[in-house]
Amino acid sequence: MNKDELLYGSGLTELTEEFLSSVGYPRHHKSWSEWEVLAREYGLTDELIIELEKFLEQNQQLTVPIRFNGQQWWLTKQEIKHVNLIKKYFPKTWESHVAEIMNKLSLGDIDKDHKLNSRMK
Repeated sequence: MNKDELLYGSGLTELTEEFLSSVGYPRHHKSWSEWEVLAREYGLTDELIIELEKFLEQNQQLTVPIRFNGQQWWLTKQEIKHVNLIKKYFPKTWESHVAEIMNKLSLGDIDKDHKLNSRMK
């Protein structure tokens, strides 16, 4: 699916769609502050920036950089919540547990993390 197919029917205003196309959405991860600066420079109004933030959040593109296991990862708010729970319940081995969950492609889905759920009980 190309970027135009991702944006078509998204319900976004034309200017917001043009902005996303101009910055290489969805190929590049950015923090919210980076998205906001780019959006303002492009000329998006406050209302359109709110629309952009909601769209990025819904499409799991509103990410925050986090470093562990010697690498930088871009995680969504839900994934960071999952990592924080893992840190709490696996303080010594949290990095390896997060890596394991990432390999299963289930980071952010706490219900699928059986080891964490058994510790939380």
